[in-house]
Amino acid sequence: MSKFDDLEKLATLESKGILTSDEFQKQKDIILEKYSAKSFFKKIFLKYKECMTSKYLSFKGRAPRMEYWSFALIYFIIYMGLGMIEGLLYIPPFFSGLFVLFSLLPALGVYVRRYHDLGKNAWFAFLPFLYFIAFIASFPIFQGEENFVFFLKIGFGLFFVLTLVWKFILPCFKGDIKENKYGYPLV
Repeated sequence: MSKFDDLEKLATLESKGILTSDEFQKQKDIILEKYSAKSFFKKIFLKYKECMTSKYLSFKGRAPRMEYWSFALIYFIIYMGLGMIEGLLYIPPFFSGLFVLFSLLPALGVYVRRYHDLGKNAWFAFLPFLYFIAFIASFPIFQGEENFVFFLKIGFGLFFVLTLVWKFILPCFKGDIKENKYGYPLV
């Protein structure tokens, strides 16, 4: 359903005489406010606030794409803002580090709930870290080798690609439409 569909239905109701011109104008203003950029950014902020407060320690249930990406966007903006301020003031990354620690559990929660929405187990979200641990554990094996720097580049490159897929591409897919073992889909 789009703004144009809603306005078209509204115009139909007015043309049939079901709505007066004043009622039509009020409903039109409500529809335009609903689809405005201000309303959209308010929704994004409210989803972030919900993840940081009422869903602070929630690892159960499902998180639709809007909730996940709202959290990710606001988290990124705050983290980058703090990092830029610390960089401009030449101070250690104390505040950005504190922010990461403070928001670690909500971030993990929304991440796990997003994978639940896709029908995946919560442990599925941590697969890139298992690869990274195996990669670090293999350091002593290749450390004396001639191609150690090449090994590091390939290893970190694969970790980057896996993380990119797991954190940024998989959450873009639409969640299960029907109920799955983690609950009903949220709108």
